[in-house]
Amino acid sequence: MYFVITFLVTCILAWILTPSRSSEFAGVQRLSASQRPPRAGGFAVAIPVVALGFAQVLVHADVPEKLVALCAGALVVWFFGVIDDAVLELRPLGKLSGQALGVAVMVFLGLRTEIYFLPAWVNILLTVIWMLVLTNSINLLDILDGLAVGVVLLIALGFWFIAWQSGAAALAVFSAGLSGSCLAFYLFNRRPARIYLGDNGSQLLGFFLGGLALANSYATEANAIALLTPLVLLAIPLFDLLFVSWVRWRKGQSIVLKSPDHLSYRLAHLFRAEGGEVKVMHLLTLGFVLIGLVLPVAPALICGILIGIALVLLGAIAWAASRMEIHDIAHSN
Repeated sequence: MYFVITFLVTCILAWILTPSRSSEFAGVQRLSASQRPPRAGGFAVAIPVVALGFAQVLVHADVPEKLVALCAGALVVWFFGVIDDAVLELRPLGKLSGQALGVAVMVFLGLRTEIYFLPAWVNILLTVIWMLVLTNSINLLDILDGLAVGVVLLIALGFWFIAWQSGAAALAVFSAGLSGSCLAFYLFNRRPARIYLGDNGSQLLGFFLGGLALANSYATEANAIALLTPLVLLAIPLFDLLFVSWVRWRKGQSIVLKSPDHLSYRLAHLFRAEGGEVKVMHLLTLGFVLIGLVLPVAPALICGILIGIALVLLGAIAWAASRMEIHDIAHSN
């Protein structure tokens, strides 16, 4: 039901916010920042999903503080993203400051890593690093029509299944609502895109995924390797961020500069069909999500084999992508 509600609300908001019908830029896949259509798409995702998160507090008395903390922190990040998109373009440090403030709110309200053998300050530091990495991984991944929101949709469905399986009702409802909203937005953002997430939307989605990864439970005493589940679910956006960072570091460039170093652009060189690289990225994401879903319930040996398969696959992707010459790629971010 919650999937359907957020789907319908996002469809309505996206239709209202679509610059369509009159935008000379609609349907253009890669544009400079000054040419892009209004990047108000984040509103279509933020309003129904955050409202769903807070509404559960009114409906259910047992909503965990972690969900409230996640939604409160996400609102802060979204607010800074809106400023960046609609008021003034923030410098990288300004964006990072807004994200860090959102993480601080989230941690203060009770959502952080809880590794029992580490002191509290180390858990807080790990939480800050994790959330900043995930927030920016989706932000950097939002470079092709339908790419980022499709990746988030698949991962959110994975978190829904894990929450449902573990009996975390509030997290399952929230993940279902996030999935429904992403599916609706995908219909407007797929090639040719009629509306864009903007920084406000992509950072919000990344923050949601990072928080859901922290809020869910995965491992048992008999299967500690299942703790790797969120890393496997999020393998593609994390890999893309690390790959881009590595390539740009080798070239002596800043990670925040635009360039065709992304995995998706390199895949575009292999798959000449329009949108082929996006489909491949979605298939890769689906593959890792399915592996991740098996980890909490499979025997340790099977988990180890699956982790090995995932590492080999990522290694093969990295090897193939790194061998592509950058000048062979026609487009840049």
